[in-house]
Amino acid sequence: MSGVVLDAGGGTGKWTIPIVEKGLKVVLYDISREMLNVARRKIVGKNLENMVVFKEGDICEIDFPEDSFDFVLAEGDPISYCSNPDKAVGELARVLKPECFMAAGVDSLFSIVRGMLVRKGPRRPSKSLGR
Repeated sequence: MSGVVLDAGGGTGKWTIPIVEKGLKVVLYDISREMLNVARRKIVGKNLENMVVFKEGDICEIDFPEDSFDFVLAEGDPISYCSNPDKAVGELARVLKPECFMAAGVDSLFSIVRGMLVRKGPRRPSKSLGR
């Protein structure tokens, strides 16, 4: 298996680690320096740092040239939480090589509202980053 994966909005490395363990190189791209630091500690602890590039940045303005990645992953809803979802999707597509694939998860407004109704209010924030 070969190729380079962009884990866009990859946070603490939840998806980066299993991808790297399969033998693929990953660019872990996130807007949060703190999340990247958590990911770096986890990845260094597993001796996988030679397979990962850590890059701080906004998925609405990805700092890579066109056609840079063999696969783009945007899981954990980074598109839902960014400032301009349409621009983010365009950027993710721009850096993806032709004939390659992207996988992305997005929040549904329906599920958020339903969850609030079931809980009778908004979700309380977690005390840890624990991704």
